[in-house]
Amino acid sequence: MKIKAMSHPIAEDGFKLDFNAMKWADCCIMVLPCGRSANTEAGWMKGAGKKVYVLQLMQQEPELMYKIHDGILTSVYELQYVFGKKNPVTNL
Repeated sequence: MKIKAMSHPIAEDGFKLDFNAMKWADCCIMVLPCGRSANTEAGWMKGAGKKVYVLQLMQQEPELMYKIHDGILTSVYELQYVFGKKNPVTNL
């Protein structure tokens, strides 16, 4: 049964690595499209009081629950701006 595989030592080690990284990180950038666990990870990080941004480079229907996060960014330039980097094109 596939659920049993969640208890396998490799799965346990992988979970611990990912979860420890989430605890260590200051913020989360969820890049769309993303894997199945990304929304759980982003939600946990937001609940832990960390900044969470969604990077949505392709135009698609908005997910209303992303409003819970700190921002939805639609370009790498917006991402750079949020993190204090100047835009290499406009030098802003």
